[in-house]
Amino acid sequence: MKYTLYLPIELVELFKDLFAYPEKPLFGSVATIQNHCPRIRTMRIYEFNQDGCPILLTHTGSNKWKEFVNQPQIFINIVNESKLLQIIVSVQLVLDTSESAYETAKRYWNMVRSDVKKIYDLKHKIEEAYCEFDDLIIPEETPNTFRIACAVPSFWEALHLESEYTKSHRYQFYLKEGSWLKQRIHVG
Repeated sequence: MKYTLYLPIELVELFKDLFAYPEKPLFGSVATIQNHCPRIRTMRIYEFNQDGCPILLTHTGSNKWKEFVNQPQIFINIVNESKLLQIIVSVQLVLDTSESAYETAKRYWNMVRSDVKKIYDLKHKIEEAYCEFDDLIIPEETPNTFRIACAVPSFWEALHLESEYTKSHRYQFYLKEGSWLKQRIHVG
């Protein structure tokens, strides 16, 4: 992972050193709005693309996809509890389908675990309350229900707590004219 337009170098180092990314999977709590109420769900960040944008993957029938379409401005909260580190990013989603970005979708489809791919079986009705996943098969091709959300950051914040609270660090990063401005702010 390298520094890019949407990922400040300080965060590249934090993801590598304190999250062991990309060797280990990275997950974040994604904040969306559904029926005028906030919703939080954990999603895997499959990668940071060549521009440094986090990539989220989902199903067209899922509530999260519907929320992404209706309100593409979201926040992602990435936490490493053992290292007392929290990274928050404000993003504007750029949404793609397997039809509009076939080669990209094909590449990301190959990153999805095989057990997760089963929800894309046409027999699976995602709106059903329960389904026997053992009966489902993995689609051979990238399904047309597969969706990609490229999260384009406009703001990052990193909070690294120390055992002595007053020695903790909190930084905000703002994108201005193609580069990131870093500002240290109070922890509390």
